[in-house]
Amino acid sequence: MYIMKKLLFLTIICALTFSSRATIYRLGYPGIAIPGLDYAYNDFYSLQNAAVNGDTVQVYQQYFFGESTLDVQKNLKLIGYGYQLNINTGFQVMNLPDSSVLRGIHLTFNSGSAGSSAEGLFLKGANFGDSNLTVKRCKFYDNPNGCFYLGASGFIDNLLIQGCYFKGRYDTLASNWSNCQSGIGYTWGWTSSIKNLRFVNNIWEGRFFIPIIQNNTTGNSVNPSTGLIANNIFLHKKGFVESAELFRIDGPSYFFIKNNIFYVDSISNIGYWGNSYNSTKVIIPAGCVVQNNVSNLPASYNAWGGTNQWGLSNLFVSSFQDGYFASESGLQLAAGSPALTVGKNNSGANTPCGIYGGEPGYIYKLSGIPAIPAIYQLTAPSINATTNPYNITTSTRSNN
Repeated sequence: MYIMKKLLFLTIICALTFSSRATIYRLGYPGIAIPGLDYAYNDFYSLQNAAVNGDTVQVYQQYFFGESTLDVQKNLKLIGYGYQLNINTGFQVMNLPDSSVLRGIHLTFNSGSAGSSAEGLFLKGANFGDSNLTVKRCKFYDNPNGCFYLGASGFIDNLLIQGCYFKGRYDTLASNWSNCQSGIGYTWGWTSSIKNLRFVNNIWEGRFFIPIIQNNTTGNSVNPSTGLIANNIFLHKKGFVESAELFRIDGPSYFFIKNNIFYVDSISNIGYWGNSYNSTKVIIPAGCVVQNNVSNLPASYNAWGGTNQWGLSNLFVSSFQDGYFASESGLQLAAGSPALTVGKNNSGANTPCGIYGGEPGYIYKLSGIPAIPAIYQLTAPSINATTNPYNITTSTRSNN
């Protein structure tokens, strides 16, 4: 009874934020189902058949009974409740752990999904088959072979990935190794390209890679990718051995790369299949503009000078240790951090590098709390309450 009261009020708060002309569906809602509005966690197919462009889907992912696949074919708004709610407490009255192994979502935006968005979810990966798509405030867990996947199929235009946490598998100081093509737009097809990508204010653990898009038959590069990569943190943890560079974009590609933090806890060179890799390298093609980034890596490993600064220390607060942090709050900049004033926002003013700087609307939000009101405190009588009426006290926050 008490849990149902919590769910009821969460639903009411969410419903008040959307246009009355759009239908709000619920996926995996654990309460009493309303026919035509509530669907089982593994029946997104039926929900989508009932929905029309512009509708909203509340995703009760913490109550799923297993992994699920969401193949989006319409313009839908997918909204979860955030992630790591048991670590970053005080954001939602429901603070269940993510349990990504049991409840991860495989998300695909197919043709016909233009205009769709996903927010506040924990994902096993995402594929993009249309344009004008948004994934923000989501947490990505790598799949069993240690890779994130953000695939593109076709000519994708205007893709926003903002405020997400790409969480690596390895969280111990034991030596680990992974050969992984993690990145954006990795595809074996030759008709793929991402134009106007905005990859901003994200946390990325492990190798980041945007490959050259080429014709598999001729080997010729086609359709260069373009966009903005700003205010992200790319990091390797201590004890994690990666068989490739920290950050790599193959050319020809044309990106504006600014206000990022590149961090590697330990320097290592390893051999793989007869090749030598340096995990401390940041490799960017000549067609890109690289400004106002900072790194703890020595300048001798990287040729990007100008407004970029290398070999820095004292970047993060003390709860950031050896590349590890329990909460994303551990990625805040330390007092006196050199990264506090290196960045530049769109107006040219100083802004911190990393996820807590940049443009105000893009700054990272702990636990990926969606930009809708949420109940973070609720006091209600027990199931045996006998008074009538009885008092229920709630506290809400806007989360903009």
